[in-house]
Amino acid sequence: MDDDLLNGDGSTPSSSNSPPNHHQSSSLLTCSFNQDGGCFAIGTTSGFSVHNLHPSYSLSVERQLRGGIGQVEMLFRCNLMALVGGGPNPHSAPHRVLIWDDHVPKEIGELSFRQNVLRVKLRKDAIAVALRDRVYVYHLADLSLRDKIYTADNPHGLLSLSTQVQDMVLACPSVTTGHVRVELYGLRKTVVRAFVCVCVCVCVFGTPGTRVIIVLHYCYCYCYYYSSCCC
Repeated sequence: MDDDLLNGDGSTPSSSNSPPNHHQSSSLLTCSFNQDGGCFAIGTTSGFSVHNLHPSYSLSVERQLRGGIGQVEMLFRCNLMALVGGGPNPHSAPHRVLIWDDHVPKEIGELSFRQNVLRVKLRKDAIAVALRDRVYVYHLADLSLRDKIYTADNPHGLLSLSTQVQDMVLACPSVTTGHVRVELYGLRKTVVRAFVCVCVCVCVFGTPGTRVIIVLHYCYCYCYYYSSCCC
């Protein structure tokens, strides 16, 4: 079994979802858009909520949990989400990723690590998790391990996963500081781009997922284009 992975078999966690004391006010912990920008999710010290933005604003989901949610990763507009506990009284330990099915609504699986989870990304066939010095990629259907990538020190959990293209592409820091690694899974190919003497601050795919946008210290920005014919 891997050194960092404690439980990746998709078993249902035993934690309850008892609501917190409603007399206590909630504080905002995180806010993020879904993959197409049509919804955004909010994590607070007492749970999470999902808000529709198109065609008009509406509150879609509001779940009161027993503690805080520090990360909410949606999968477009479907019922599956990835949650990570956060705040002074987290709903779950920050080294666990909970797979939440809002049709139930409850946790239907989890991934647990020896390090805190810094970032989670979802697509229809995969879930990627960034830790301080590595990235794990799992098949979403059964949470079986697909790939493990070692990185340089990655305190901000830089990680991006394509969602609009059929073949999965992942971008994250390489093992060398200032280098970005792009995994083209459809081509079974790894591309590394070096940015000399700088630290990578942001790494994100643009729509429709054929460009990776890299922001460096001092606000330099690069856009690297990839496709099946140019890499």
